Amino acid sequence: MLSVTVTGGTNNFEDIMYVYFEEGATFDYDEEIESKKWNSVNIDATMIRSIAEDGTELAINALPFATLNNEMITVPTQFQCGYNGDYTLTFDGVESFDWGTEIWLEDTHIGNHWISISEDDFEYRFTAAPDDPADRFFIHFFGPTYTPETDAITENGINIYASGNYAYVLNKAQENIKNVAVHNLMGKTIYTGTLPQQTLNKLFVSNETGYYVVQVETDKKIYTQKVLIFDK
Repeated sequence: MLSVTVTGGTNNFEDIMYVYFEEGATFDYDEEIESKKWNSVNIDATMIRSIAEDGTELAINALPFATLNNEMITVPTQFQCGYNGDYTLTFDGVESFDWGTEIWLEDTHIGNHWISISEDDFEYRFTAAPDDPADRFFIHFFGPTYTPETDAITENGINIYASGNYAYVLNKAQENIKNVAVHNLMGKTIYTGTLPQQTLNKLFVSNETGYYVVQVETDKKIYTQKVLIFDK
């Protein structure tokens, strides 16, 4: 279970939400194991909530356990506040996940910024205002990374994998690639640009061995994959 606490603003209001993985859970609202978000009685309160796939606003969000470490799970996270000021997100429970699980925070308000949540009680500080868009944050869960064998590549869709210093984007979907971005584990964007509209694209990532996140935006959706880059 991951807990996310937000504090800050003029009155230092505090709110908390939970995300956990449970057998029998779905990506929609599950009444018996989840809790809907209740708004504060104070209109200027600081609040945080996650959003289920069916649009339900949740204080406690349960996700299918079988999906953890088998695919990328993205949890839309809404934040709102009553005052201009400095705020802090505190993440607790990272150690409760299996070894190899990575948790990332994406802050779309400051240019598609990704932050690796890699330790217990990790804090992320940011500034916010009441009229900022509520859907500022996304929390991503990744499993261990590998380079797929040929028979593991899906018949349709966008496949992202790596070999050596390069990432490969295999487009078997009827989709046009609009943008590609690469982030390192510190959340720094090291590449952003477009790709030719061809089936297979090869993209140089880095001479430094490590994990990177490749994000491909098409005209229909966004695909994200963590890859291992190593200098041959």
